[in-house]
Amino acid sequence: MDPVFKAGLFFSSAKGLQHFHDVKNLVLFNNAVGIVLVPLGGYLLHQLNKKSLTWLLITPIKVIITASLVIIALMFVNFEQVFIAFHEVLFRNQDWIFDPNTDPVINMLPDTFFLECFLLFFVLFFGAMAVIYWMGRRSLRKG
Repeated sequence: MDPVFKAGLFFSSAKGLQHFHDVKNLVLFNNAVGIVLVPLGGYLLHQLNKKSLTWLLITPIKVIITASLVIIALMFVNFEQVFIAFHEVLFRNQDWIFDPNTDPVINMLPDTFFLECFLLFFVLFFGAMAVIYWMGRRSLRKG
């Protein structure tokens, strides 16, 4: 049995705290990558758009959208399995498997919360892809 630690208003097991630490590190890594790649991507997109070459991105966007739609379909068929696969890819341990008795935070963050987070990500992602696709179609008309 895992020892239970109280952190502020909540208590958690050592494995739960390790998972939160791992998540924090992934979020910080994601933010660092975003700080570098978002401006770089914006600059490169601007350069392509200036030269009316944004149309080169149309096919890759179609492939990315198709792959994303497959993932979304799998999520609607069996979100739990997609969620497990997501964790197996991102985490090197089994600390993400919470016991509600030692990690009550799991009761505050049900599967539906994470499903909604995934869906929000895809809505924002598809919005960005739609803008780039529109820019590509516009550059085709110009060229």
